[in-house]
Amino acid sequence: MDFDVDSTTSTTVIEPSWRGYPQSQFGNWTPDQVKRSKMLEKCEANKTSTVYWMDVRHDGTFARSNMGGNGDTMVVGPERENGFWDMLLAGRPGNIRIRSIFVDDLTSPVLRMLGTRYVAVLDLSGYLP
Repeated sequence: MDFDVDSTTSTTVIEPSWRGYPQSQFGNWTPDQVKRSKMLEKCEANKTSTVYWMDVRHDGTFARSNMGGNGDTMVVGPERENGFWDMLLAGRPGNIRIRSIFVDDLTSPVLRMLGTRYVAVLDLSGYLP
């Protein structure tokens, strides 16, 4: 399996920065490591991702996110991938210090989007052998 080949039913145009992911963003991820991690196979098995947000304001209080009018939860399938990508690119409001994002049933497109948008903080440890 190869991230350069979109084997899902996704209607999202593959963002150029996603090509070669994860090696394009993380140079130490060789094709062999990606294969051994089974990350791609696990993502391929999922049809949708459920994404949850929680914000922390500058004063330390928690806030419920309303990402793109979707509240604090969004199910991202092929038909909503473009909207999800647009929400990620929009950034967070000025009064939000931290935005936590949690994902159930990670799909390949959502992995690529999150990994491209949040390069430094993406934790794939749950996918490593």
